[in-house]
Amino acid sequence: MRKGKSLFAIAAILFMMGVTSCGSMKKVHSPFTESRYKTDNTAYRARDMATSMQEDVALDKATFYAREELASQIKTRVQKFNDRFIQDLEKDLDESLEKQFGNLTEQVVDVVLLDSFVSDEEVLRNRKTGQYKYWVVVSMPQAGFENSYLDRLNKAISTDDELKINIDMQEYEKKFDQEFN
Repeated sequence: MRKGKSLFAIAAILFMMGVTSCGSMKKVHSPFTESRYKTDNTAYRARDMATSMQEDVALDKATFYAREELASQIKTRVQKFNDRFIQDLEKDLDESLEKQFGNLTEQVVDVVLLDSFVSDEEVLRNRKTGQYKYWVVVSMPQAGFENSYLDRLNKAISTDDELKINIDMQEYEKKFDQEFN
């Protein structure tokens, strides 16, 4: 009988520990996870988070990380398009010219990304540690990116005789519009 009471007491203690520990569990806060904060057909978007003891440092780091993600998204898409465009050219570009074109388009994307902006932000502060946790969403309208990208690429190519001869910008723009719209 004593054995049964001991097991019952142990089970009751374990049950109480489980119930009280579940009550102290906190929900993890992770804002901007809804689909409206993701890239869609109107805007490129990227979300990230950073922590710091200083609020402005946490904001700067989160913005930097989100812009890196945004740049990665856009550069990957542009690079895939460029690869297909170059493959479809009737004439073969030599490797160095192809690389030069790829580097140029990447540089243009970097400049255009300076127009991105923080569209949403949220900050929390841990009262125990004093640490700030900052979330940001960085956005760039797709139409704004495309127009700025094509304008800047046209200007850059017009100053390079080899690329100007080998890359038909009218054809590039036409295909680019088809791909990105």
